[in-house]
Amino acid sequence: MSTFYEDSHMRRLAKLAAFMSLIVVFSVLVSRTAVATTVQNAASPSGTPPVMSALGQAQPAAGDSQQSGLKSFFNAVSASLSRTVGAVGPTITKEVVLAEGIVADPISIVRADDGGFLITGSEPGFGHHGHAIRADADGKIKWHYVSSLLDPAWDLSAAPQYFAAVGMPDGDTFLCGALPRHDAGFRSSIAGHEHFYGLITHLDKDGKLIKEQLFKPHGDEQSYGASRFTSCKRSGNGIIAVGTTILRRPNPAAPAGPPFLITFFYWFATFNADGQLQWEKLEPVSNSLVGSPDYMSPLQELDDHGFVLAAASTPLNGPRTEILHIGPNGKIIAETHFDGMFLVLVQPTGQGSAVQLISNTTDSATLITLDGNLRETRRMTKNLTPGLIKAAYRLPDQSLLLFGRDHPPNFSSLYKASVTKLDSDLQNEGHLVMPWTRAAHSLWIVDAAPTATSEEFAAVRVIQRSDGTELAKLGLDFISTK
Repeated sequence: MSTFYEDSHMRRLAKLAAFMSLIVVFSVLVSRTAVATTVQNAASPSGTPPVMSALGQAQPAAGDSQQSGLKSFFNAVSASLSRTVGAVGPTITKEVVLAEGIVADPISIVRADDGGFLITGSEPGFGHHGHAIRADADGKIKWHYVSSLLDPAWDLSAAPQYFAAVGMPDGDTFLCGALPRHDAGFRSSIAGHEHFYGLITHLDKDGKLIKEQLFKPHGDEQSYGASRFTSCKRSGNGIIAVGTTILRRPNPAAPAGPPFLITFFYWFATFNADGQLQWEKLEPVSNSLVGSPDYMSPLQELDDHGFVLAAASTPLNGPRTEILHIGPNGKIIAETHFDGMFLVLVQPTGQGSAVQLISNTTDSATLITLDGNLRETRRMTKNLTPGLIKAAYRLPDQSLLLFGRDHPPNFSSLYKASVTKLDSDLQNEGHLVMPWTRAAHSLWIVDAAPTATSEEFAAVRVIQRSDGTELAKLGLDFISTK
């Protein structure tokens, strides 16, 4: 799920705590990180061209001996880490360690055509370089791509970010994200809005780079500022990417006022199977949304081959969620909004074009159902605490599966990764929690995707040790909902 702004404060606190506890093993971390992130370092081109290529290399999959050398931390402590509350409900059937070290933030997971998975995130080190992992259906890594695309005018903090991935029928992969660029005039004039380019990376079936491209809306590098692709999905023979951008225009009232006037837009673009831009369109973000959204959902495809997007924000006047129905040609077919509610889009696993959204509160859950024209057809509210929802799915029997974390009772408690199953009437059918112990912090599930097995999901999460004896691990939990 593309929650690229969520939890930024808590993530920073968690990382700071982990860093302080791991100082004693700094030399070990450096050596392991160097091995884990070795890539071909090509020189970054000068200037800001519209296309950049040959700037990254896939890391070969680890051999069987190397895989067996990774201790299955999950298996060792699974008895104390997980429990299911309720007569029936989600259970962990298998746990796989994908990586260990200073594991940076994973962001999304999707299932590929062969039943495997594509995981995006960021690599350790200054800048947290964008990366992608291709794993098979059992969680074994097939390839690991780390981008070395950097702006030479910035320090290493200006590294690419990948928010989503799309697997193609021929085995190729597209990664969607953003790259910060150097623009001193822009950054000094608009505090807090960095200069980003939309980033599309095309990899072959072995994870080798085909090309990397930078985009600004309509090719206008001067007028548009923070531009990023936060979600993408297969569309026709290519892909559709969606994100946000900022249009800056000179302020006639300057110098009495700010030098620029700012307008926020949703940004839609399609690319063919070779990565060539087909069309792009901009849609203004509602004036009630202050700035770019805090949350943008993955795209949900409807029966008309269009897509639904949900975007939520929490400005000072309270939360607001906007929902857009986008036609296959980029035309906005319908749009609606909900004031006072931060809603997460529920992804379907079966047939049907019903659009469902669920609230993200601490004391209740509200499920809203819309038709294809985004007219509300049903609303239910129940007093329960699903926790912070990072990904939500609707099963064929209309029950819901919610992935995320439990809310801590107070600020001294750490978050617990959790999975909640609700029936179609929002009755709790089971709650799987993965609490922290003295040995391990199971902070949250970042995202989840259905596997090729009926009623099974793969969830990606990070485990951090509290005693400094083990390194943080990136894990894949296979969870059955039967």
